[in-house]
Amino acid sequence: AIGDLAVEEVVKAARDVPGAIRVEHASLATPDLIEALAEQEVPVAAQPHFILSDWWIVDRLGPDRARWTYPFRSMLEAGVKLAFSSDSPVEPLDPWRGAYAAVGRGRFEGLPIWCVSSSEALEPEEALRLYVAGGELGAFEGRRLEPGAPADVVILNVREVPKRPEDLLKVKARLVIVDGEVVYGLS
Repeated sequence: AIGDLAVEEVVKAARDVPGAIRVEHASLATPDLIEALAEQEVPVAAQPHFILSDWWIVDRLGPDRARWTYPFRSMLEAGVKLAFSSDSPVEPLDPWRGAYAAVGRGRFEGLPIWCVSSSEALEPEEALRLYVAGGELGAFEGRRLEPGAPADVVILNVREVPKRPEDLLKVKARLVIVDGEVVYGLS
């Protein structure tokens, strides 16, 4: 559901089957839709890199409507169950590029979306938390890291989440373990 009409239709459908629907994208969500998503506890899986690749969005929608594109801060403040993903192969798989987009919102690229929606910018820690939350909305719901359980672990080249948006682009995986098996890095 990319446009606001599509999001509205998903919200209507969610009334009939509570707990069985999640909104993918929710690219344009006005305040009334954000409120309805939160009220009905409809989860949203969004892809923040679209902020950069949809460079044309303000020209196409106009500044008033474009203000409500990718309204991540408003969704969080309203209590929407929000998580981030990549939409790969359409967008880059790299979650750090998506986090950068959610934090910078086109500011450093000189995109007009920054001018109309800078208030929606997230902090780096918030953006990272939303990528981690994706598992709670997806196939790995309820999975816990405990002795004897299969482990999915990523070891990064940083000790803490970068504070500056541009430093998010420098984060790289050093070691990746999926279901207890090393799939990237040291073996």
